[in-house]
Amino acid sequence: SRDSSVLKLAGGQGSYGALFAGKTFGADVSGFSLRSLTVDHNTRENPVNTLEDVKLDDANFARSNIRAAVWLATGSQMSVQDCNFRDIKAVWTVFLAGNAERVGGVTVQNNRFEGVGGGTLDFDASLVYLENNGILSQVTNNTFVSVNGGQAGSLGLRTAIEVHGDNILVESNTVSGFLTGINIGSGWPSQSNTVRGNRFENVQNGIVLWADAAKLSPVPDVALKDITLEQNTITLDVGGWQGAPLGKNATYAGIILEQQGEVDRQLENIVVQGNDIRFLNTAGAGHEDGDRYSAGIHYNRAFYSSDNKLTTGLKILNNTVTDPPGMGIYVNAPLLGAEISGNTILNPGSSEGAGRWAGWQSGIFLQDRLENVTVSNNRFSGSSIKQGIYAINTVVGSNVA
Repeated sequence: SRDSSVLKLAGGQGSYGALFAGKTFGADVSGFSLRSLTVDHNTRENPVNTLEDVKLDDANFARSNIRAAVWLATGSQMSVQDCNFRDIKAVWTVFLAGNAERVGGVTVQNNRFEGVGGGTLDFDASLVYLENNGILSQVTNNTFVSVNGGQAGSLGLRTAIEVHGDNILVESNTVSGFLTGINIGSGWPSQSNTVRGNRFENVQNGIVLWADAAKLSPVPDVALKDITLEQNTITLDVGGWQGAPLGKNATYAGIILEQQGEVDRQLENIVVQGNDIRFLNTAGAGHEDGDRYSAGIHYNRAFYSSDNKLTTGLKILNNTVTDPPGMGIYVNAPLLGAEISGNTILNPGSSEGAGRWAGWQSGIFLQDRLENVTVSNNRFSGSSIKQGIYAINTVVGSNVA
């Protein structure tokens, strides 16, 4: 079993790249398999004292201090299964990337990551990081637990899972006490990815989509295509993250589209369906700017709204959102051929900090140029709701009912 074989890092090691890696950076390690091993990073005796201890080396990336357990830069049909990774402070723990060829056919399954983060330093971190080349890769049935037992508020554990590229399945994972459950996209176009049946508990954001593809030249027209987010359970602890540096006055969302700027590109066929999104500890939080935009589903491209930022084929169907600080579903983006139907929004505008304007306390908020968009059969209820559907500015050519 995994507990009978333990690799524990001795104290006083200083910063390091990885425990398991190819003989040289970029070496093809196809067929690599790590199974049934416990890896103890022993950060009590190998602490992160300064940000230099977790610094990436842009001039020589292979010499970066990422403190990984596994770093595989090139290859296919590789697996990390049935392992425990514990006492972790690292930029990445299972890092499947780093070379232009990327990896493919990867399986990360049935692993447990525990005792993650802590201390007084905040730095960007993703425990499982994957850049996929299009051969089906799977991240399934893994468990991620923060150092404080899965509760909100720790530093050094921003993201549990981060994926880039095509043909990736992320299914049946449990993430507890991380700032973000999963990031999808950013830098490279991503398509044919599915995030299904995961549990994201005590997070600030459950699923984050990035709409840019700036690391390719020329930048492609489409950043995200054929992305399905379905049947996930997301619990956001607003009060629990207020004391953390990135949580104070922040926007909280079960599913959110992040804007990067002029490098953002079109999105096609994004499906968000059957997700259960719940907010905890929202009443009286009082951070107005963050609360009013904290929604169950937050889809905002307003700052860079133009034709090359168009979203086509967006579907938001049969989701349940309970006690959002602001709106239940917030859509402020140019859309073509979208549908928002069958959703249940309970008690939107639950935070006193959101302000009393009806838009912030609406079930569904719509803004920007919407063409051939159907909004129907949604249900709204609760003591704080001011309006079911609030539509302003250039909402045209749509069927809103």
